[in-house]
Amino acid sequence: MLVVSALLAGTAVAVKTMPLPNLELQALDGSTVNSSDWPLQGKWVLIYVEGRCGVCTGLLVRLNKGDYPQLAAWTIVIAGGMQPKDVHLARASWYADAPKNASAALDLRGAPVILGIQDKVVRWGSSGIPADPKRLQSMLTTWTAQ
Repeated sequence: MLVVSALLAGTAVAVKTMPLPNLELQALDGSTVNSSDWPLQGKWVLIYVEGRCGVCTGLLVRLNKGDYPQLAAWTIVIAGGMQPKDVHLARASWYADAPKNASAALDLRGAPVILGIQDKVVRWGSSGIPADPKRLQSMLTTWTAQ
């Protein structure tokens, strides 16, 4: 297991290093998409959020700020319990997961969760939002620097 505690300041979660499971999700146009079809070469960020989750909304508001100009290009957002019409984050790839199957397949406990993905393998995870915005910025920009 890999835990990135130095960067995450108390929000690190133990995650099994494992291949990204095959998830069946809905794209914004309502079509079904399998995660095995995602072209995830290099480092990516997968963010899992749920509807009616204030902390999830807080995270997405932070990520919409100008501090993360390159992040959306390397980010996939899975919105558990939400329909395609309910999701948005400029330029990020969004997928709805109304039945919340992704949460179980990824063995997540709550939301939001940020996962570091490298070449379709889950490498690290963070639950919630680091209290210091600079830590969040450092974590995400360092990981997605290609």
